[in-house]
Amino acid sequence: MGLFFFGLRQGIQYDPRSETDEDLNTRQQRRAESREAAKLLLEGKKVPFRWEYASVFIALAVAIFLVLAPPETMLIVTLLLVFMLALLIYIALHLVRSIFHARWKWAQTPVAVILAVGLVGLFSLWILRPAKIELEGVSRVPTYGEGSVVSGIKWRKEYAELDLTVRNASEDDYSNLDIEITTDLTFEDLRQQSGLASCTIVRNGSHSG
Repeated sequence: MGLFFFGLRQGIQYDPRSETDEDLNTRQQRRAESREAAKLLLEGKKVPFRWEYASVFIALAVAIFLVLAPPETMLIVTLLLVFMLALLIYIALHLVRSIFHARWKWAQTPVAVILAVGLVGLFSLWILRPAKIELEGVSRVPTYGEGSVVSGIKWRKEYAELDLTVRNASEDDYSNLDIEITTDLTFEDLRQQSGLASCTIVRNGSHSG
């Protein structure tokens, strides 16, 4: 027979239920975090739409259109240049703000406007530069015989002759070129002697040759 002596020490009592609840909450929190992480991986991070990037591509498209397929009327060209100026002001404002951040806020908008106006101005000077077209006119009163045919025109003694030479003095090719000739006299007939086959002579709103 043995005698055992147990010494008991009073202290904090062990409550297994409290630890179980804490562990349960921790596991639930970890599961929720894992689900959120998996959801982000599956869906991917959504990138917000950036209007400044879209404005850059639109401005480039307008510039390319004005260079490769210029409109026939100056009104449409002006409207497109104004539209491109508005886009460039928006782009330049974002660019200036990204560079200076919170510094010199009072100067950011004027700098962006000046930058955009300068770019559009240089582009306008390039696409609207004067055409290097040389015009040479010679007028005379020749003594062709009555009934003579000169360059396809049946000549009369009261006629005078005007020769107009149009010369391209540059290496550029021009399209939709219109030349207007006005006088206080009357054009009885108009003919083209040489040059481009696509040239069309219009007299009083109708084709004459």
